[in-house]
Amino acid sequence: MVAGAGYVFGSQIGAEFTDVMQRTNDAVTLLMKQLQGSQTGKLILQHIQGGSGFSLPGVLGNLFTVSVRFLEALVVTVIGGFYLAAQPGLYRSGLAKLFPRRLRKEANETLHDIGLALRLWLIADMIQMVLIGSLTTVAVWLIGLPSPLALGVIAGLAEFVPYVGQSLQLFPRYWWPPRRASTQYCGRRWLTF
Repeated sequence: MVAGAGYVFGSQIGAEFTDVMQRTNDAVTLLMKQLQGSQTGKLILQHIQGGSGFSLPGVLGNLFTVSVRFLEALVVTVIGGFYLAAQPGLYRSGLAKLFPRRLRKEANETLHDIGLALRLWLIADMIQMVLIGSLTTVAVWLIGLPSPLALGVIAGLAEFVPYVGQSLQLFPRYWWPPRRASTQYCGRRWLTF
């Protein structure tokens, strides 16, 4: 069922992700042009491009190195997770044997409780991811932003990482104005819908 849904929606989501990446590149290009239009912007660009001790290429190189190390750790963790998932009883009893005999029963009960709590947390987090992704897709579609499915998937996946995910979900709203934007004066300021 999941494979069928992936087949049906895969090409649409792929096209929407391509659109998201293109719009991101356009937003970065526009930001760079706007920064070049002022003295402060030129100063910021000079610092970003390596005119001082801070260099964006240097930071990006370090970030790439950290990312590669992170991916290596992720691969090892996933492989270890598969081993643990294949024979959890073996590893649980092995962990319990690290405790003295008089404490093994209590250690087994504690490990069981930890496993249950983690299982329930993961189920709740998956439900939250699906709800956030679905509601974001509907909301983005209703307000007229392009690529609602891709943005919903990004929002749902980002929800798994506490705090960072919620912060990352804010950025696409600044990249794209709604298709049917209208501006109205309300009190002291102009509002765009």
